[in-house]
Amino acid sequence: MKFNKCAEKVNASLKEGSQLGIRGTPGFFLGKTDLSDPNKIMATEKIVGAQPYAKFKQAIDKILNEKVPAK
Repeated sequence: MKFNKCAEKVNASLKEGSQLGIRGTPGFFLGKTDLSDPNKIMATEKIVGAQPYAKFKQAIDKILNEKVPAK
């Protein structure tokens, strides 16, 4: 019974990742949310595969430098 619950969770994660364009491991989504509404995602970057530090830094810098629309 315990195996089935774990398998269901793994399969659900695989399906979600596939729908988001992740085709293997590792896969990362980096993002920034609105502080007034943590459910509102303002910027994201996807990194697929094992990447060097420079790739992560570039993605993080891009997210941090994106302009926030005026309210």
